[in-house]
Amino acid sequence: MASPWLNSALLLALSALAAGAVLCHQTPDLSGVALLPGPKEPPLNDLPGQLEQTAIKQASSIEISEGELNDYLVRRLRAQPSGLTGKFASFDRVLVELNEDVVRLHLCWNVLGHQTVARVDLSVLRTKQDFTVEVLHGAYGRLEVTRAMLMPLIPALNELARACRPELDALFKLPHIHLTKDKVVLNPKF
Repeated sequence: MASPWLNSALLLALSALAAGAVLCHQTPDLSGVALLPGPKEPPLNDLPGQLEQTAIKQASSIEISEGELNDYLVRRLRAQPSGLTGKFASFDRVLVELNEDVVRLHLCWNVLGHQTVARVDLSVLRTKQDFTVEVLHGAYGRLEVTRAMLMPLIPALNELARACRPELDALFKLPHIHLTKDKVVLNPKF
């Protein structure tokens, strides 16, 4: 017969795993993320071209709202499910939430009719010659995790970076990127 201390420790560990599984399955509140541009804002059609023209002309700074960016990503990114998981899960969309000096990427999947969301918080820092993008932390559903626990998302993030390569290349040609609440301000002047 096992000791009561061992039984209590095992019950505590099992309870923590069950609570983590429940929190991962819960969909977070995404109501604060702007989805569509305002009625006065035209939709972004050629973001890489617009960013490259801004870098070449070096005229004035450009502001891109969170709604414009999310609308562009929803129209731009289309995923084709493949493999065994394609039968029950499909990639839905990427939502970007802009805060002061932090970009939140919400990766949304549809798994058996349920929306599953993983979040990655990134910071963009300017060094002398380059930009450094650092993963800060994230979440699976409503379960907040450290960046070490985001390792299963690396293939999805690599695929997202590959799909958005023209936009990222054009973005990082600009010398100044400033993140504020609900918008990104890009300054082409050195």
